[in-house]
Amino acid sequence: MATTDPFSSLNSPQKRAATFGENLPEGKGVRAGPLLVVAGAGTGKTNTIAHRVAHLTMHGVDPARILLLTFTRRAATEMRRRSHDVLRQALDDTLGNKAQTMLQRLSWAGTFHSIGNRLLRHYGRHLKLEPGFTVVDRGDSADLFDNLRQELGYTEQYQRFPRKDTCLAIYSWRVNTQKTLHETLEQQFSWCLGWEQELGKLCRAYVERKQRYGLLDYDDLLLYWHAMMSEPRLAQQVGGNFDHVLVDFMEKLAASLPTGYSYEWTGTTYQQKQSQGNEGMVFGFAAVLVFLCLAALYESWSIPFAVILALPLGLFGALLGAYFRDYAYDIYTQIGIVTLIGLAAKNAILIVEFAKDSREQEQMSIRDAALHAAQVRLRPILMTSFAFILGVVPLVVATGASAASRRSLGTAVFGGMLAATLIAVFLVPVQYYVIETFVERRRRPAPSGGPAKIPGSGSGPKPGTAPEFAE
Repeated sequence: MATTDPFSSLNSPQKRAATFGENLPEGKGVRAGPLLVVAGAGTGKTNTIAHRVAHLTMHGVDPARILLLTFTRRAATEMRRRSHDVLRQALDDTLGNKAQTMLQRLSWAGTFHSIGNRLLRHYGRHLKLEPGFTVVDRGDSADLFDNLRQELGYTEQYQRFPRKDTCLAIYSWRVNTQKTLHETLEQQFSWCLGWEQELGKLCRAYVERKQRYGLLDYDDLLLYWHAMMSEPRLAQQVGGNFDHVLVDFMEKLAASLPTGYSYEWTGTTYQQKQSQGNEGMVFGFAAVLVFLCLAALYESWSIPFAVILALPLGLFGALLGAYFRDYAYDIYTQIGIVTLIGLAAKNAILIVEFAKDSREQEQMSIRDAALHAAQVRLRPILMTSFAFILGVVPLVVATGASAASRRSLGTAVFGGMLAATLIAVFLVPVQYYVIETFVERRRRPAPSGGPAKIPGSGSGPKPGTAPEFAE
């Protein structure tokens, strides 16, 4: 019996969503129609759905008849954990045994792909699909495309033929949007239009290879599930297994709502939407902050320029790495670039600071100080930089959950540090020499006697007369 209010932590809209519906008498369940809750990150969406699961369970709904769909395995695990905590609070279950027993039957909670996989193994025979199929992830699908590219000779015949990840993205976009290959290339991959025939042949070979070995990729799981639910008889059988279906919504689904529905963003998500496209301001502010810190450290406005001018090397390497791996310029790449502002400046600081000390303590010329600093600091720069670069390799080749975000972040940092290391050791001393030489010439005082006088120009003593000296 509930002894505390488990919904006291929710605000009014969240509580209405969590307790939506009519509670049937004698704890026989909850009668509720469709309910749409669209919310972005940081707005309490996951917490609301977890309370919804707890509310249904507390009022007699069998957890085994609740279908909970999310977009990540982490979200599904988090919802189960939060639902357990809410039930334990509501039942005053200190050890959590009762809540755990109730939620053990919440077996149909997972991602769209995992639930689709389970349903297809139950009902796949109706679609002439053998239940013993093998599911391949995005990495395996990309590798299969790579093998087919080599078998068809495209990698040797065309130097700039799309890479495996791009080929998979083209295929995935086409099958999910149900558009033709020409429309897909024209709208999303226009730079690949020149290989339309080759890509069509490659996609057909990919489908044939999957069918031959009984393979299903992530797109196939959703497509077969959609085909299964398009059959009224099968849809009725599947729907009969569940009393309540909870879906963790996302923006792309919200954008395709039926006529008469609308949505808007509020709170943290609204601020995120408003700040999109302002990454240039963030990069600029970070560079200015580094410059001001260096100016205060060296008590000079000129020396920090030799360091700041090394930052574009990191940016160049990060964008080049993302380009060669066909990664989008997403938030993870941008985070990597912001990180590189400090990492790329570190190598330049090692050279500039040593050159500055050499000039002040050993009275070296600008040229000798720059060369001496580059020679002495070369080994420490290479050792520390390559230790960091090798440490980033696991992110570059990451697999499993959230692999795409880790790869994007790792590629940006890896490429940026590689460029900043290999190029900076040669470019930074040159920058230091050029900037310090320019400043030195500007500081050089004019001769004490002033500019030379031209005889007969009208200034100075006349020829044949003795000059006058002030006493």
